[in-house]
Amino acid sequence: MKKIVYVMMLLLVGVSSCKEESPLDLIDRSAPAPAPVDPDEVQVTPLPGGALLKYTLPDDPNLLYVKLEYEIRPGVKISAKTSYYSDTVRVQGFGEAGNYTVYLYSVGRNEKESAPTAKTIQTLTPPVVDVFASLELIETFSGVKVFYTNPSEATLAIVLMADTVGNGVMELVETFYTKEPEGQVTCKGLPAVKATYSVYLRDRWDNKSATLTKELTPYFEQQIPKPYAEHPLPSDVAVLPGNGNYGPISMLWDDFWLPAWPLKGFTTFANAPFPQIFTVDLQCRAILSSFRLHHRAEYEYDGDAVREFELYGSGEAAPADDLLSGDWIKLGRYRFPDPPAIFDLPPGYEHYANHPLIPNPNVAFASAGPLFEIAPTAELPNPYVPVRYVRVRILKSCRETATSGGIAIGEFTLFGQMTP
Repeated sequence: MKKIVYVMMLLLVGVSSCKEESPLDLIDRSAPAPAPVDPDEVQVTPLPGGALLKYTLPDDPNLLYVKLEYEIRPGVKISAKTSYYSDTVRVQGFGEAGNYTVYLYSVGRNEKESAPTAKTIQTLTPPVVDVFASLELIETFSGVKVFYTNPSEATLAIVLMADTVGNGVMELVETFYTKEPEGQVTCKGLPAVKATYSVYLRDRWDNKSATLTKELTPYFEQQIPKPYAEHPLPSDVAVLPGNGNYGPISMLWDDFWLPAWPLKGFTTFANAPFPQIFTVDLQCRAILSSFRLHHRAEYEYDGDAVREFELYGSGEAAPADDLLSGDWIKLGRYRFPDPPAIFDLPPGYEHYANHPLIPNPNVAFASAGPLFEIAPTAELPNPYVPVRYVRVRILKSCRETATSGGIAIGEFTLFGQMTP
């Protein structure tokens, strides 16, 4: 019995000893809340959709952090914290320019809060409003196109709606995401009939812009039917011998690009110098309007993936090898874009992933093949001429500075109008 008592006493001593050494006892639960932030010591710098606050921290050893609370619109409250190591914080998410009240609380180590310090801030026009003023909505081949200018490089959703059945109800067509300073997005696969289209912007705080609405009639477009055919010319790049998974140029039009075994793709030799050229026979004459180039599955943004390239077309029966011979026209120069900044992923990943085998939206964007458009330029005011052959001239891989290297491409699909 005595042994049991001694053991219990030792356990109690051990527990007591542990408790005495606990860091929790260093917190004074009875200490008052820290002094509030002095409102006269808060400097405000207006920003687009927000403001930068710089303040003087209360001189209190119990201070742990400063908490901020504010409403970006009625009923939508934002809370933020900044430690005592910092005296600057950015508040953001306001959907309109104007005056707003931010409440600052000094919070002690015992989590007691000071009385709030109210500070009125002024915000500038937010990107969701500013960018909307730049929007242009026009028809294009098999769809509509939205142009935008986004000087602050804010992450925005471009939401396209349409009444395609004429019942007065606008339905979601597609959502695009961008943080580029300027650019365009295109929705394809729409019928060549007049319909009402609208577009608005949304930011990560669910602020929405006004809506731009127009009646548009997309131009007729079709996929140039596959299979295409190889048409090797003397300066074309050498291709790896085919083994069922990589090699032949015919893998560019086998409609197999998903990340499933076998991982097929057109592949060149690892020591091939840049630029690298390959030539394709469409086996018909067509006016080209756009195309998709797919990174090979599991090689997305890898060193072997295409980064910069040019597209040429020829309507000659037997075009010369020299691109400067007059037989070829330069249809455009392109750069494979970075993955878009997606801040929400609706069911199905919307534009960037619609296949269950692709769980990663960045991988989806690359392997699904972003759309490249053939458009008028100062160099070529009218690129819409019939062609039979196309040549892709690869300038850079995703290694960027490499002067040589293999290239792997999953699929190549062209769109336009077939002609006699």
